[in-house]
Amino acid sequence: MAAGTNQNWRDIADLSMDSIAKDPDAWGDAGGGKDCRSRLIYLINTSNGQVVRTQIVKQISVFKGANTSDIITAYPASAQC
Repeated sequence: MAAGTNQNWRDIADLSMDSIAKDPDAWGDAGGGKDCRSRLIYLINTSNGQVVRTQIVKQISVFKGANTSDIITAYPASAQC
C-alpha cells in the first residue's frame, strides 16, 4: 500500500488508524462485540505532493468503555463497513 509514497508501511498504518479514529466515513457492527470503522484515505507521494492512489481502510476494534476501544486490526478493503 505504501508503494510510490516515499513512506514505509508503518507510516501508512499510523496515518490510516489516526484518520479513522478522528473521522470515520462508516461505522458498523463487526459481530462478536467488535465494531468496524472505515475511511477512504489518500496516499500521497511525500516528495512531490501528488496523490498516488486512494484506498479504503477498515479498522476492527473492541469497545472498552468511557470512549475507549482497543484496535484489533486495520487493513485495506474494497468496501466501507
